[in-house]
Amino acid sequence: MARKIEVAGHQGMVGSVIVRCLQGMESKVCFVHRQFQYARTQEHVIQALSGSRVTPEFICPKSHLEALTLLGEFQQMIDTFP
Repeated sequence: MARKIEVAGHQGMVGSVIVRCLQGMESKVCFVHRQFQYARTQEHVIQALSGSRVTPEFICPKSHLEALTLLGEFQQMIDTFP
């Protein structure tokens, strides 16, 4: 079964626009980027989503190929690229 929603891209770009897109959802959202291996990076996203009904899951691919493979498992993707 495909995963539901994924946010791909740099963690620094998880800002107000992305958060507004997710605010009305009640879902697990997967954040995929190698930088999410760091607790501080995860905390940035957790704080941005505070007050929402989104449950973040952090996935840290070890390679570009692994990241691309993961992208195919999701029904929807939000790209943080401006």
